[in-house]
Amino acid sequence: MKKYVIVGLGIAGLTAAKTIRSLDPEGEISIYTDEQTLFYPKPKLFDLIYETFSAKDIYYYDSFWYDTNRIRLHLGTGIRKIDSIEHKLLTEDGGTVNYDSLLIANGASCFVPSFEGAYTPGVFTLRNLSDAFAIRRHSRLIGNHKPVVVIGGGVLGLEAAHSFMKNKLRPTVIELNSYLLPSQIDKEGADILRGIFENWGIEIKTDSSTERITGEKNVDKVILSNGTMLPAEMVLISSGVRSNVDLLERSKLPYKKGALVDDNLTVTEDV
Repeated sequence: MKKYVIVGLGIAGLTAAKTIRSLDPEGEISIYTDEQTLFYPKPKLFDLIYETFSAKDIYYYDSFWYDTNRIRLHLGTGIRKIDSIEHKLLTEDGGTVNYDSLLIANGASCFVPSFEGAYTPGVFTLRNLSDAFAIRRHSRLIGNHKPVVVIGGGVLGLEAAHSFMKNKLRPTVIELNSYLLPSQIDKEGADILRGIFENWGIEIKTDSSTERITGEKNVDKVILSNGTMLPAEMVLISSGVRSNVDLLERSKLPYKKGALVDDNLTVTEDV
């Protein structure tokens, strides 16, 4: 019986597990993830910011589905290192795992720019369930109609701003480029989109970059490079993501911005 191990329970890891099971009904499939939760669609995180439902309400499959498909979940178990020669994994808690075939699908993390104040209390990123719940708690703590700044006018930043607006906050979006979503739409489309957001009461500042964030016990201002000071009782940094390459680095496997693979998406033998 072949032993398949998947690192990561995002959409890639889950889809791989389903596909492997369809091709190999007898194989042993194990998924390791450092998150404590079952798979959930990440777009649902924006709903959690202002809705009152719980995490289990957005799980794609319940635990019974994984049991039925004989997919072993190891929640809250990160992988520290890959020994590709011995076909073994070292877990963060010191355990070892053998594999015949390994899939690395551990996704990406939010990129946080190096400006001053990026880790001030009240400054958040949004990538997982714990982030969403932390943002929801803080939103309720500061109360309605308070100023919130979203750094980054990409798809995720705009989705978050929309969620903040529905949560009765006053969001301002800061975008470095001259118009919104330059990688997705042209300026004409961006102008239409901007008008929609502004009609919702969401302020948009293009051609703007963040100089620093101020505050002690909680964020109080975002200062732009042109000197503009924006009041803020919460800040969301939405400046893109970077692939999680730490595991590859620790395992001395080839990578640049992500894993280096051949035409078959192979990093090294059986990985």
